[in-house]
Amino acid sequence: MKYLIPLSTLFIGLSAQAVQTTARPFSFEFYAPTNELNFDVTLEQWCRYEIPVWSDSAEYKTKHQSTPLREKRTKLGNGLTRFTYSLNSTKSLEQTGFFKSGKECTSGVRIIVESAKYALGWAGQYSRPIEFKFLDEMYAFKEYDTTFDAQSDKNIRLFSDNEISFEYKTSSGGNQVNVTILSNGKRMRSSFPQGVLKNPKTNMPYKLK
Repeated sequence: MKYLIPLSTLFIGLSAQAVQTTARPFSFEFYAPTNELNFDVTLEQWCRYEIPVWSDSAEYKTKHQSTPLREKRTKLGNGLTRFTYSLNSTKSLEQTGFFKSGKECTSGVRIIVESAKYALGWAGQYSRPIEFKFLDEMYAFKEYDTTFDAQSDKNIRLFSDNEISFEYKTSSGGNQVNVTILSNGKRMRSSFPQGVLKNPKTNMPYKLK
């Protein structure tokens, strides 16, 4: 019986070893031409733990929580719309349990930018909008409790207070339109142009169906 108490104490200690990531309310805003673009903005939170394997490589089990940010659109008088995105309540994700050390968590903002007018077009994809994804490169996991810092988030810094737009360039004699996402008129960092199918009647991408 005397051996059971230390053993149970050990398991309780293992169970109590947890790590979490927390995001408190925040907001940010940017601008885009009215009726030209749509945005999907979410807070992404991930936790993972390392599982024992008989090899030199690591394997992880993960848990995930995605929270859409509240969107507010305000039409301005200069042909632009102001987009404001807000997290209105605190969101946390925790990792705990009986397993090997290596528990890690992280939070970040994912932003997907879609054309409200034009389609990808290739392979009959006329109902799929042109889009650019900003995923924070799956973030930086930490082995200790963290609080999300909106002012330091890479994607928020890319978009905040900037005017976002698409530029369309038709290749001479080709069947595609090269689309670039711009921030204040310049190609946005961390993005590359993409080619979409050209409508020969308009020399622009096909309209969304």
